[in-house]
Amino acid sequence: MPNVLRTRQTHSRDPTRSALRRGMRSAGLVLACVLLGVCAARAWAGISVQPAFVEVSLDRGRPAGRFDIANLGETEERYRIRALHFNFSKEGGLLRLEPDERSLVPWIKFNPSELSIAPKTSRAVRFAIIPRGSLEQGEYWGAMELENLDTQVGRTRDAAGRELKIEVITTVMVPIFGTVGQVHYDGDLTDVAAGPDEKKGAVIQAALLNKGDGRLLVTGEYVVKNAAGDAVAQGALGYAYLLPGGRRVFQDHVRVPLPAGRYTVHVKYSCPQLKQALQRDVPLVLASPSEPPKEPPPGAPPGPSPPGAAPSGPAAPGGAAPPGPSPPGAAPPGRSPPGPAAPPAPPPGTPARPAPEKPTESPAVKPTLK
Repeated sequence: MPNVLRTRQTHSRDPTRSALRRGMRSAGLVLACVLLGVCAARAWAGISVQPAFVEVSLDRGRPAGRFDIANLGETEERYRIRALHFNFSKEGGLLRLEPDERSLVPWIKFNPSELSIAPKTSRAVRFAIIPRGSLEQGEYWGAMELENLDTQVGRTRDAAGRELKIEVITTVMVPIFGTVGQVHYDGDLTDVAAGPDEKKGAVIQAALLNKGDGRLLVTGEYVVKNAAGDAVAQGALGYAYLLPGGRRVFQDHVRVPLPAGRYTVHVKYSCPQLKQALQRDVPLVLASPSEPPKEPPPGAPPGPSPPGAAPSGPAAPGGAAPPGPSPPGAAPPGRSPPGPAAPPAPPPGTPARPAPEKPTESPAVKPTLK
């Protein structure tokens, strides 16, 4: 009997673009997830959902609405519907979270909670939001999650040869946003950096923080200018939701080869919720690769001697240097200077005397700047 390892993972790229990452495989239960949020309708796994997101005011009692779910495939689809709270990591990954003080999940009711959709037909799912107690000003959010009950099953073997059963589940998430009072929108471009990259030329990174109590939809771009102020490269630098209190980090590699020199990178983020764009300029310095020192060609005259070195005299025949004048008291050439007689050898069986230890040198102490 094959082993069934049941784990639950949610992976995403950018929720506001195309469908989230498909078929993320692991040794167990695999969840492919879709979050709709920008287009009027989006098709995935043989279905489409309208609208792609919902925004309501919680100041008006109990808001309600409906989703129209169409089966575009050739077989019947069965779904379970429930509310889900979510957020995004700084890299943009989708996080399934427990409800918090800004979650709509405890207040959302769906009807029906399960449904079957015949091929080429559609069904309506109605929802109502029933807040409890007094609400603070700002934005609340959650999502309608449609979990496909017809899982796809596959089999594989691990490195030890054990047979594993893999179940692939497809879910679709449609965000729901609710506002209370006057929402305060605020964002900050907290950090921008640009530098060389050994493999891809140059890399640009930017970090954003949502300082308000409402979501931001940010669109980033950059322009690289040379010392003359001419644009030599440009590109996109992120397109995503930034939920209240959330932080996102975007990165992109300059795809145009840039010669060594000094540049200025202008980073700009536009957001429909903000009156002014978030932008900043940072320097970019690209150095040429260092060249190894060149050896002098054969026959080249020697370079100047360093200060304090003795001048070199003419070379003697055969390459030997001519003998200079001997200092006073020195032995004539060819003879060894007189010295103390060597001590007599010890008799056989005498233990050898240990060699004298060398004096230990004190390490040099560098001056400390005050």
